[in-house]
Amino acid sequence: MARAHKISFQKYVANLSAEAGGTPDLATQLAIRAEGAQTTAAISGDSAAAQHARRAAEILIDAETNTPNPGQITG
Repeated sequence: MARAHKISFQKYVANLSAEAGGTPDLATQLAIRAEGAQTTAAISGDSAAAQHARRAAEILIDAETNTPNPGQITG
């Protein structure tokens, strides 16, 4: 059951990544980031991991799709 859920989640992230113009590598990176945040939040009881994971995901997506993020310094 856990394996089926993991595969389903990875496919979901892969579809989102592709729609955003990302590669399969980006999808894998995002899935690992999300799974790590879920595990960290569950163990620590602190939802801050989700906020950090979201920011890291934004950076990964922006780098992959060459989209500057609001916090990025351009020059």
